[in-house]
Amino acid sequence: MEGPIILSQIPFDIDTDSMRKSLRVKQGSLDERSFKDMADQARSLGRPCAVYRESFVEERNDAGATIDGVSFRSRLLGRNLKDVMRVFPYCATCGRELDEWASDISGLRLRLWADGIMMAALGCAIAALNEDIERRFRPGRLSYMNPGSLDDWPLSEQRGLFTLVDGSIIGVQLTDTFLMRPLKTTTGIMFPSEEDFQSCRYCSRDQCPGRRAPYDPDAVARDLHG
Repeated sequence: MEGPIILSQIPFDIDTDSMRKSLRVKQGSLDERSFKDMADQARSLGRPCAVYRESFVEERNDAGATIDGVSFRSRLLGRNLKDVMRVFPYCATCGRELDEWASDISGLRLRLWADGIMMAALGCAIAALNEDIERRFRPGRLSYMNPGSLDDWPLSEQRGLFTLVDGSIIGVQLTDTFLMRPLKTTTGIMFPSEEDFQSCRYCSRDQCPGRRAPYDPDAVARDLHG
C-alpha cells in the first residue's frame, strides 16, 4: 500500500459577492462592510487541506467491502464497488486555522458568516482533491460515499477510514463519538462509476439544504432491501 498523498498548499479565495448574496447580506449596508472585513481576515488565515491515497478493493459482497485489509459494512458500498478494483479514500478539511478563528466569534449572525466561509474553504479542499486525483491517476468519472450520510453506512465506520487515510496528518481529530474536528471536514471513498451515485436518493429527510438528488423509494427497495 502506497503512502498518503497530502495536499497542503491549496489556494483559498472567497467570492465575497456570491457569498454575500447566499448569506443575504444587503449590498451597501454596514453589514456588507463587516462581512468583507471578516472574509479578508479569513482569507489571510485559511489553510484548507486534504489527504488521500490510492487503495484497492480486495473483496466485496452484499454485506460490504474490504479495502487494503480494512473491512467496511455497507450493502451500498459493496454494491457500488462490485466491478471496481481501485478506490481513493480521503479526508478534506477547512483547516485548523479557520476552525480556531471561528471558535472566537460570537453572535448568531457572525457565526453564520463564519460557517459559510469555512464551508467555502472546505469546497476549495474538495476541488483540489478531485483535480489532483484526476491529474495523477486519470480514473475517469468518480462518485463517492461518506460514512454517516446513510444508516446503511453509519458514522462509526469513520474508524476504518482513518485506518486507511489518517486525517491527523492534516490536523483532523476523530472523537470518541466519531465526529471530526475541525467540524467542516469530510471523509469518504471515491470510486470510478459510470453512473453518478448520489446518497441523497436513499434519504427521505424532507427539506434538506444539501440535497443533490430527489428521494427514490424504488432505489431504496432495490439496492438496500432487494
